[in-house]
Amino acid sequence: MKTLRQNLAQCSQHKSHQWSPHLPAFARRLVLASGLLWLLQMAAFAQSNVFNGTFWTGASYPGYVNYAGQCNPAYEANVYANPSGSCSTPSPWSITITDSAGTPLVVGGLHLDASLLLLKTGAGNVPTFDLTTLAVGNGTVKVIDPCGNSYTFALNIVGCIGGVALVPEIGFMTKIAPNRAVSYFAMIANVGINASAPTTLEVRDIPAATDCLLTSTPMTVGTSGSGQKVSVNVGPVNPGDQESFLFEMRATPTAIIGSTFTILAEVASPFLTTDSELITVVASIDPNAKYGPSGYGSRHNIPKNTALPYLVTFENDPSALAPAQIVTITDYLDTTKVEPASVQFGPVYFGSTTVTPPAGVNPFSVTVPYDVDNNPSTTADNIYVRVSGSVDQNPVSGTYGKVEWMFESLDAPGGNPPPINIGFLPPNNTQPEGDGGVTFTVTQKANLAPGTLITNLASIVFDVNAPILTPVWTNRIAVPSTLGINRTQAGMVRVSWSGGVLEQASTVTANDWTNSPVQISPWTFDPAEPLKFFRVRND
Repeated sequence: MKTLRQNLAQCSQHKSHQWSPHLPAFARRLVLASGLLWLLQMAAFAQSNVFNGTFWTGASYPGYVNYAGQCNPAYEANVYANPSGSCSTPSPWSITITDSAGTPLVVGGLHLDASLLLLKTGAGNVPTFDLTTLAVGNGTVKVIDPCGNSYTFALNIVGCIGGVALVPEIGFMTKIAPNRAVSYFAMIANVGINASAPTTLEVRDIPAATDCLLTSTPMTVGTSGSGQKVSVNVGPVNPGDQESFLFEMRATPTAIIGSTFTILAEVASPFLTTDSELITVVASIDPNAKYGPSGYGSRHNIPKNTALPYLVTFENDPSALAPAQIVTITDYLDTTKVEPASVQFGPVYFGSTTVTPPAGVNPFSVTVPYDVDNNPSTTADNIYVRVSGSVDQNPVSGTYGKVEWMFESLDAPGGNPPPINIGFLPPNNTQPEGDGGVTFTVTQKANLAPGTLITNLASIVFDVNAPILTPVWTNRIAVPSTLGINRTQAGMVRVSWSGGVLEQASTVTANDWTNSPVQISPWTFDPAEPLKFFRVRND
């Protein structure tokens, strides 16, 4: 009987399969939607950098950064307006890009093309911006609708060398455990205007082998200080393109549970930016898994109006007696909390292959050749895998908010299933042959109340077996915290707070924060007591 478990491989590497040599919208396009407004950049799935993420208006997004090359003289701003949004007036709209020095570029007088729901200039073109006049660094993109509502997003303008601007990215997971391996994506994208020369992408500062088991082929394993790194030669990378590599890490039994470390992704040349990910060692990770934004605290607190990236992983257990020919993953969104129209499909993987769906396409379908055992000398298991995905975005449909993926084994493109003893997901005896996973992002409904819980789970079906449900992933919209300290008329000190746990320390630099002895606000005490510093931990 087939069962599902998360990856058990010890840090083996999956090779990337590009959907197209030209993925749109990374270097040249900024896609926003107004009324209900979103921002699309390149496909990835991380906590810090946004590639092909989806973002609603009404707030800035702490921790999420969008990238554009300074050398781009014609940066397209594609703004899509939702007619059911808060402003239905078609014109005039404006878009302003401001650099780190405060220099603005403004395109105004834009109107809404009702047939495409796209903002255009008076000449009927998509507005463009000459970024070559702006300074490198953290800037913003601000869209103002005809009703005066404004929507602001972070934009990191990256310097170019020879028209090339390479941005690395680490994606997906923030935890490792001794009981099984965890998959991570290392990605590189070119936000410049020229193709890059061949270069090296590396992920470094991985703990030593005594704490983390790491193998990677064809990525090269090396040393990084007292720890390890993985690297791979990439390129040339064309403007707007990305390449992705999947590696896996597993903590050793001697790793300290609760300890953390930070891994860095860098590009050898031209060196323009880095990405980092904080990893926590945990005791165990569920077999068939659903992961969402890690947020902060045990409740996975997140800001309102932000994108929610999700990952579902599965495995054909080594004890299974047959391969899986068809795997179906179904995810029903809570349409009272998130917007199905904002769903963006991210990379999916199975065995040693990664497939990146085209941005903004629903439904999508792609068929790729696949060598199940990754052994060129054996050809009997050479098949094709059709990967398809869809999301029901019709509010009056009975399946509104249903997101679904299907992996199908075929004997030829558009053909029939292969013999029963051959399937794309064999028992995971030779890892990672039996591993798989899917990713997507969806945005919250606008301005959810603090404390709102957003839950999500998926079901996974192997062939005609019964569905297996993943654990539920829950995020909470962060509750704002307050803190006030003042003297009473009697000369006492009064501390008032809300939205979290009051902590105190002897000094800020000592970092000796502990829960205060009183947790009922307000707390009044004699100022003759030893000096204290206070803060509120919002968890």
